[in-house]
Amino acid sequence: MKFFTPIAAALTLLAAPALAVEEETKTLQELYAGAIAEGHWMEQNSDENSSEFVAFTHSLKAAFEEAFPGVNVTMVVDYSKYHDVRIDNQLETDTLVPDITALQTVQNFPRWAKAGDLLEYKPANFSKIYDGLKDENGAWLAYGVNSFSYIYDSSNLGGLDAPASPSDLVNPDWAGKIASSYPHDDDAVLFSISFNRGSHVANNLVTAQEKVIGVGTYAGASPIVYAKNLAAAKLFMNWIVSTEVQESVVMETVRTDIAPSGSSHPWEIPEANLDAFPSFMANRTQVEALKQTFALYFGEVQGEPTPGYLGVHPGL
Repeated sequence: MKFFTPIAAALTLLAAPALAVEEETKTLQELYAGAIAEGHWMEQNSDENSSEFVAFTHSLKAAFEEAFPGVNVTMVVDYSKYHDVRIDNQLETDTLVPDITALQTVQNFPRWAKAGDLLEYKPANFSKIYDGLKDENGAWLAYGVNSFSYIYDSSNLGGLDAPASPSDLVNPDWAGKIASSYPHDDDAVLFSISFNRGSHVANNLVTAQEKVIGVGTYAGASPIVYAKNLAAAKLFMNWIVSTEVQESVVMETVRTDIAPSGSSHPWEIPEANLDAFPSFMANRTQVEALKQTFALYFGEVQGEPTPGYLGVHPGL
């Protein structure tokens, strides 16, 4: 999976129309000085889907702290479906913990922006981010793109032909040979399965490991309006979309002026379905109906949450 996040910060609602937000003009070093003066700390929520994603989150924290010594980052890793309701609860009870949140449940960002809970802020290079991966007012943006698909071990097919598309996986020959997340436990997996049912997804546009693209998604990242360390949050937002980080740290760039890791950017590949994911996530009636349908066939989700039970205020 490739990590992608929209970024947003808190905004006080005004009766008069808000002025257009301009891109940040301060350098990273100037923003760094502001973060040091503020208090040397930042809290970030991140969603969790796999050991690879957790490793990426840790590497992101290490790279940021190496670039800006003295600005310490606490990253709380949990499922997006818990992070979003946790943030709602913290906003309601005036006990907000994170300064930035990075979530796969992207339907929350327009809602929070409308409520005035996200800061309208445009880091440097905002104009170079693909339009579909940011809010036009700067309320949120993505800093990486995630890919959901299937993979297989070519040395362990047991004489079967390799699957050419997700629809091939319904062949009874694959019974007992497929490992998958519960579709009704992860909305992105649910979307990948529901969207690709019966479709033939091209794989010739993806060069890395010759994987088929099933779905391209992103996660939203944003400083929240009541963030205690807003200077550090702004520093992170500018750093994460900087040229150096987009080229060497994130898995797939969100910027149109930087070469993709493969032959094309995700938004240039129709089969990646990048623009369809947020629409799917916003239709909660459809999502819940699909979840219950899969529960009928597979039963209720079993097992402990990978991150454990973190409670209402993790990170304190």
